[in-house]
Amino acid sequence: MFARKVNGPSERNFPQAVLDLLILDSSVDLMERQHDYLHALICLPHLKPLDEDRVAGLLKQLLKHILELLRCCREGYTVVRSRESHEMDVDVPSDEEEQNRNKRLLFVFSVALEVCAHMLESGTLLEVLELGVLEELLRNVQDIKFVHLLRTLDVLLTSLHLKDKGGVFRANLFEKLFHKLKVNLSSPYSDVRLVTLHIFSLFERSTHNTSSNLVLKEWSIFSQCLAAESVLPTVQDYRDKLQQLQALSYETVASSLTCNSAYSQVPLRYLLGVLFVNFQLLWKPVTRLVVSYARGLPSAEFWEVFHEQLSLAVQGVKMLVENPTPVPLGLKCDVLNNLYTRLNYLDDKPDYVNYRILLWNAMTEFPEVCEQKNRNEKPPPVHPTEIRTSISPSSAVELNTTSALANYATEAG
Repeated sequence: MFARKVNGPSERNFPQAVLDLLILDSSVDLMERQHDYLHALICLPHLKPLDEDRVAGLLKQLLKHILELLRCCREGYTVVRSRESHEMDVDVPSDEEEQNRNKRLLFVFSVALEVCAHMLESGTLLEVLELGVLEELLRNVQDIKFVHLLRTLDVLLTSLHLKDKGGVFRANLFEKLFHKLKVNLSSPYSDVRLVTLHIFSLFERSTHNTSSNLVLKEWSIFSQCLAAESVLPTVQDYRDKLQQLQALSYETVASSLTCNSAYSQVPLRYLLGVLFVNFQLLWKPVTRLVVSYARGLPSAEFWEVFHEQLSLAVQGVKMLVENPTPVPLGLKCDVLNNLYTRLNYLDDKPDYVNYRILLWNAMTEFPEVCEQKNRNEKPPPVHPTEIRTSISPSSAVELNTTSALANYATEAG
């Protein structure tokens, strides 16, 4: 396991030997021995005694090197060892090499951050944030291939929250996170919705916010969405899940949306994500909740989100989007490869054809809103039977709709 030879007294103990593995000779050293660093990082939180200052210093040094290498990856270069010396040189990698290297670096990066979250004191953890780790996470967290980075972001922010550092949870950070992650609220994948909602809910719960600097005023919608998402869609738990979802109707949350108008689309985004759930008993009640937002939200706000999901459904049908399967990292250790696969595995299998049908059926429940949209947009006229036949040759779904609805659905497709 520990291939690195480190000079030192033979009587050094095992925790010291593990720490010695984290000593970086150069960025090239990190590229060549990623499996050693991962082994050491995974062991580190379970070892005692440890010099806390040394641990913090080594972790910060490691993160600095990783951030620099990731910057090189973004610029299209790789760091290689010169034959004549140990100086760094640059070389242009192939696309496949660059992607594999970037994946491995991001995995080491995420593991190192989780170790920091578990081991470092709050003050030192804030110093880690100042290195730019949040910016790097947010740069990659939207990629469905890197779900482990979303989980790492959740662990890091949860650790700060539990360590009583509410000062981190300010409006500027929330706005940055919300801008990047709001699309996750309507993700086809339950784990993505769940983790994202937990991250957002931390900004509701901060005990350090006073009435003068609350990020979200009179708002508990993220927590309510989280409660609904946490209930499994099973026959046994159906009533509990439906009760949690019904608390998100427009009439129930309208006052909160008024106080926080910048986030008024949040419940709608989440409810549209729930329609991906392969549990038929939920579809009609959730559709009724979506209809309440069609009639309650300002037209522009509603159609921005709804059109986005219609486009996603059409794209999923046309491209035959499959469930993303994590590709092994190709490290020397099968345990590490399996760990990476498990962290990025998503169990859901989105049915985009059914999702498109559910969205179109929902539109039949608010034809007056569709007609108003049609008057404003004036898309090319299309007969409603064209929608009916374009869903699927084998589908027996009948869409009793207006020409205005048909026009808008065709525009989205």
